[in-house]
Amino acid sequence: MCQLTPTSTTYKIDKVLQRLIGEGFLGELLSVEVQALQNHFVDRGGDLHWRHDWELSGYNTLNIGAAYESMMRWVGGAPGSWP
Repeated sequence: MCQLTPTSTTYKIDKVLQRLIGEGFLGELLSVEVQALQNHFVDRGGDLHWRHDWELSGYNTLNIGAAYESMMRWVGGAPGSWP
């Protein structure tokens, strides 16, 4: 059994990005880079959240998939990827 859940972090800007890219506002698109940011500054003296501890949470490939899913909505899939 498998569940695919679309990421909602970019829904607010998806249509705008698709329009700008489609209208050529960004020029020729050569590559895409996604950076994930938090809504607050890191507390360097604070405890490590369990999600950021790979020994507890593993490598969080779910976040990589969510970022890729957002990028696919803007520019399509990577060459050779399945739709």
